[in-house]
Amino acid sequence: MKCNHCKNPVKEQDVICEWCGREISLFQSNDDMHPVNKFEQELREIESKAREKFQERIDNINSNSNEGIVGKIFGTTNYEQWDEDYEEELSQYVYKLHAKAVANFVLPTNPKLLKEVLELAKNNYRLNKVAFWDDDEENKNKLLLSLAWLNLSKVVKNKLGIENRYSVVDKLVNYLYKNSGLKWVIIVFSIYVLLFVIIGLINYFQE
Repeated sequence: MKCNHCKNPVKEQDVICEWCGREISLFQSNDDMHPVNKFEQELREIESKAREKFQERIDNINSNSNEGIVGKIFGTTNYEQWDEDYEEELSQYVYKLHAKAVANFVLPTNPKLLKEVLELAKNNYRLNKVAFWDDDEENKNKLLLSLAWLNLSKVVKNKLGIENRYSVVDKLVNYLYKNSGLKWVIIVFSIYVLLFVIIGLINYFQE
């Protein structure tokens, strides 16, 4: 590749041109070939294709129900409608596909682009982060996606030589996210401890 200013040859991982000393701009922020923009577009296409797949399934159900014996005798039957259940099932399906795409994302080598990928990963981790108290079964694929974004941010930080700093609480919470059985054991245990404390306080003030 060449410097976009002096046109001398430079390496993809270079940030400053060794020939003219100016910052190398690999892509404009709105460039369709920008790795971050391409990846975001890929994620949108995944969701769009998944929605088409679900709609096709509904259409097939409606088509088959109207072509059966009941449909021939009584005419068209009630149509299957897109409802909250379909929307939730679609969301979980898209979360799973997105998690796979994030896990397989090929990182660029340029430090400037890596910083943009890091920002994307951090924002999406916060966006998809599952609350500690949320039901694990209902949110397992969203949790899978959030952990995929978190892992991507860790990999990018390692590439950039940035230390991954997490508090003990953060590490504990992430561990419990991955081990939901232990999480609920701790929650139940905490409730029992709280109840014993309340009962003890009530008995203390009644004496």
